[in-house]
Amino acid sequence: MHVVALTRWGAAMDGELPVLAVWLGVTAYDLRLRLAGALPVVFALKPDAQSAEDFVARLRARSHGAVSCDATQVPGPGDQIVPREFELFASALRGKDDHGRPFELPYVEITGLIRAARVSNTQNTLTTKETKFDMGMAVMSGGLKMSKQIDKVERSGSEEREQTLHIFRRSRPEPLLCRELALRYQSLGAALKPTTAQNFATFVELLRARAPFAFHDQRLVTQKRKAGALSIAGPAKERSVATTNAGETDLAAALLMLAHEQGQL
Repeated sequence: MHVVALTRWGAAMDGELPVLAVWLGVTAYDLRLRLAGALPVVFALKPDAQSAEDFVARLRARSHGAVSCDATQVPGPGDQIVPREFELFASALRGKDDHGRPFELPYVEITGLIRAARVSNTQNTLTTKETKFDMGMAVMSGGLKMSKQIDKVERSGSEEREQTLHIFRRSRPEPLLCRELALRYQSLGAALKPTTAQNFATFVELLRARAPFAFHDQRLVTQKRKAGALSIAGPAKERSVATTNAGETDLAAALLMLAHEQGQL
């Protein structure tokens, strides 16, 4: 499946919606709901590269920014290197990933540094049986049955937020994914701060200084992607439902990098 993404409005959205809606065979109202989010936003899904490129050409002809990519080729969690330990040497970023494997990335290889915010939510539901005295039942049964069982539902939830940095490179399609809560910051030495947020910001600034010609973007920090991935675990009586915007963020970062390379921002 090929994604067609809108990366820049050439003219105001309100004036363009009637035209673009005809292309997709939907109402202008429905298209507004799809496109109202922060850019880049998925405009259409097409079955092949040619039909996706046709849509890109039509969007660009109306002065909009647009790119397309094969969704199956967007690096996912299993493709990314997630650094755990790092050192900022004179010519390269070196360290070990979350599996203990060493890596080295020369700064001259870095083409993009895209910051984002990852949000994950977990909702837990525990259902148990509780016995309660029932006066009405006791009267109706002549005292033979004085209680009934009811379901007691307990709910709890948690949310995890962290900043991320997608590091794109010339030699490989998959980026390094630096996660605020996964990095170990001891190598910052005298620059070490009390919180992970401060240390992550320091790491990003030091890396930017060593790769000054790399494209840098941080719109995905404030313009967070909505959660799309859903997982359900456990039996019905003890259910855990988790959501995350990790996949949507990975796609948005890849689209931003592609749009930058093609002059579509």
